[in-house]
Amino acid sequence: MTPATGAAALIEKAIALVPNLTHFGVGLYRPETFDAAATTAGIAAGQVQLRAAVHEVALCAEWLAGIGPTKRAWRGASSYGYKHGVEGWLRRQGRPAYIVNGSFIAAAVGLGYPFAIQQPNVYFGFSAKRLKRARQRSLAAAAVV
Repeated sequence: MTPATGAAALIEKAIALVPNLTHFGVGLYRPETFDAAATTAGIAAGQVQLRAAVHEVALCAEWLAGIGPTKRAWRGASSYGYKHGVEGWLRRQGRPAYIVNGSFIAAAVGLGYPFAIQQPNVYFGFSAKRLKRARQRSLAAAAVV
C-alpha cells in the first residue's frame, strides 16, 4: 500500500464516520446561507475536493505517527489548531506547507482517534505526552536540516 492509497482509505473511512466531512471541515462555511438542496450539493463538492487532497491527508497521518490515542476526545485544541501544527512542521522541513482543516480531520478520524465534533472543527483524543514529544522531535529534526 502506498501513502496515497492509504490516505485515500483514511478519507473514505472518515467520510463514513462523519458523513458531512468536506475539505473545509465538518459541514460548510456559513451553512445558514444554504437550503437543503444546496447543502447536499455543497457537501458533495467538498468531498470531491477532500478526496483530491490525498497528499495532505498522508502528510497529516505522517505527523500523527506515534501519537497514541486517549480514551476520549478532549477540548484542549481543535483540528484547526492541529492543522497549523502540521503546516509549521512542514515549513521547518522545507516542504509544502498548506493543509486544509478537512485533511487533518480525515487523517485523525481515519486513523481511529476518538473525536468530538464542534462544527466546523473536531476535537481529538491525543496523548498529550506523546504529542509534546512529537513536537519536540519535529523541532529537533528541523534544527538539523
